[in-house]
Amino acid sequence: MMRLMIAAAVLTIGVAAVAAQSDPVRERAELMGDQGEYIYGTLNKMARGDIPYDQAKVNEAFAKLKEIAPKLATLYPPTAKGQAPEADYYASDKVWQDKADFDARFAKLIKDINEGAAKATGLDGLKEARAAIAQTCNSCHETYRLKKS
Repeated sequence: MMRLMIAAAVLTIGVAAVAAQSDPVRERAELMGDQGEYIYGTLNKMARGDIPYDQAKVNEAFAKLKEIAPKLATLYPPTAKGQAPEADYYASDKVWQDKADFDARFAKLIKDINEGAAKATGLDGLKEARAAIAQTCNSCHETYRLKKS
């Protein structure tokens, strides 16, 4: 009986994992929210002086951004075109109409994050790094993101 319960639990976890992986739109929305928290929450607030500069938190934010951005870049398969999650924003069809430009913007974001992590060893470096990352994010959002009405 115990083996049956364990097998059922493992199967349930496996099915849940596959379901989560098969919903790139929802995963993308969650990761965008996480990324935004690190960029516009932690890094932006420190750069503006709203919260004290803390190198450990800067390092943590950049480490998380280095994990998130490459994952995000893979979450725009052709099957996700036209799908909108339960979120305020969603991807425009322009993503798939000009996929080369869209992918290039993600490559630039990943580059900006990596370079920013190296620069952000003090407040001035953080300000410069955060500005570059925010500019890249905003340029993509202006072109490829729509707000639900």
